[in-house]
Amino acid sequence: MDSVMDRRAVAEAVNQRMRAKGMTQSALARAAGVDRTVVAKLMHADERGVLPANLGKIEAALGWPPGTIDRIGRGEPVEEAAARTDSIDLEIVLERIDSIAREVSELRELLRPRARG
Repeated sequence: MDSVMDRRAVAEAVNQRMRAKGMTQSALARAAGVDRTVVAKLMHADERGVLPANLGKIEAALGWPPGTIDRIGRGEPVEEAAARTDSIDLEIVLERIDSIAREVSELRELLRPRARG
């Protein structure tokens, strides 16, 4: 997530939604196909290292449209952020694409065979 995000607002919204759906950390992680530690980080306002792709998976598992977490983090009320199903914020999509492209580039660099000297 972006550093200007209101991490506490996101954590509160995720926690409230999980309670409303009767979900535990493990249940949400399974439904989203992510590690439980990813969910724990969101629940405790510590999104360092949470991949944008995982945010989308968590949104889907919570029944939220794409971009909801980003909109909540930017100060939009939860009800409004989660009600937006008619359009996806292009800026959010582009930010996620850029982030994924950087991650792929980093992975390629890690996997590149090293020259032996």
